[in-house]
Amino acid sequence: MLLMIVVDTSILYRVARHFIQKSYDYELSDTANEIATLIKSSTGPIKDFKLSVEAHKVILSDNLDQVYYSVYDEKHNYVAGNNILPLMIAKSNLPEGKVYSNIFINKNQFRVVTIESNFIIGNDHNKLFIQVAETINKRNRLSHQILIGIMLPQLILLFAAGTLIHFAINRGLKPLQELDDAIIKRSHRELSPIKLNKVPNEVNGIIKSINLLMSQIKSVIELQNRFVADAAHQLKTPLAGIQAHLELIELEKNEQERQSSYAKVSLSVKKLTHMVSQLLKLSQNQPESQNTLDMKVINLVALSKECCTEMVPTAYIKNIDLGFEVIHENETETDFNILGDANKLKVMLQNLIDNAIRYTLTGGKVTVCTEVKPGKILLSVEDNGIGIPKNQRQRVFERFHRVIDNRQEGSGLGLSIVREIVQLHKAEIAIEFGKGGVGTKVAIIFPIRV
Repeated sequence: MLLMIVVDTSILYRVARHFIQKSYDYELSDTANEIATLIKSSTGPIKDFKLSVEAHKVILSDNLDQVYYSVYDEKHNYVAGNNILPLMIAKSNLPEGKVYSNIFINKNQFRVVTIESNFIIGNDHNKLFIQVAETINKRNRLSHQILIGIMLPQLILLFAAGTLIHFAINRGLKPLQELDDAIIKRSHRELSPIKLNKVPNEVNGIIKSINLLMSQIKSVIELQNRFVADAAHQLKTPLAGIQAHLELIELEKNEQERQSSYAKVSLSVKKLTHMVSQLLKLSQNQPESQNTLDMKVINLVALSKECCTEMVPTAYIKNIDLGFEVIHENETETDFNILGDANKLKVMLQNLIDNAIRYTLTGGKVTVCTEVKPGKILLSVEDNGIGIPKNQRQRVFERFHRVIDNRQEGSGLGLSIVREIVQLHKAEIAIEFGKGGVGTKVAIIFPIRV
């Protein structure tokens, strides 16, 4: 606004100066014409012409400015008036009958008008140049008054606008200050929603976003706390078992019983190691691990073959027929490409295959299958084991939840890990019965990569 006022004032001041100059120039020209009329009406020789005291008061008298006049003949010789005012033209003819110019006399600036006037004396035609000069005090005074008249209202407007803007900004930003105070005063343990009264719509959006973030953080903390509590509970049992067996070994004198106790300790350590490994995998695949994903184009067929190959020894121990198949019609190998993190997807598939092997009876069958369908790619692991009842299919994704055949070794974390990885890849997971209503089929549905 200040810059605009400077520009605006400059333009208005120049316009005002132009019209002031034009107005006073007209007056100066009228004064020169009056002197020319007086010269024409005089009866004596032109060189003896002199304004009367009355005419001088009427025509040349001024309270603010000094006014001079001079008369020159066509040969540019001084004739009458004040000889300190030199002729201000270089030629004997004026293009428009008059010309305006500026001159300094005794360090004072004068505005000068020069007019051309023709006289007939007898049969002779004579040409005279009549000049009137005036200092520019009135012009400067009026210019300054106009400048003040232009600037003062605009400065008042600037001050008023600045005051209003200051008030409006403080009032408008007050809810933000209250929000800032509400957040600063909070304890790091307090994650309840922030509530402020009379919040404008713009700030209300910020508060909603912060409250959503608070809710998400609270959910994550509760999830972590539950995870730690569950993990502590699950780890407590095998640790207590190991401690008890070690104490028995110290007291046991029978070598055969001692070896049996060693075997039980070894089994407990194995279970504990498996559980700790699963816990680490689960923590690495939490939703907050989204930023650590190494997303690349992966061929699902190649990844599935690799995982099946690695799981063959585990299947062999239980005499499980672990197979792999690709269902396709006209699809090429690139049609099975998805965008994903290879390491996490391998962990997911290994857990699915491991679960299928664990809960399939000796001599059973586990099949890994990839299939392209309209708008999606399916990766499924199917077994002919004991199956999962419909009312338990959602609970099996809960941590440490084991509802089927608790005699099987396991941590209850396998499907939890699978679900977390599926969610990280924005895919879907479904559980249903296997072929003929026997066993379990877990299908992962990936969207087609655009």
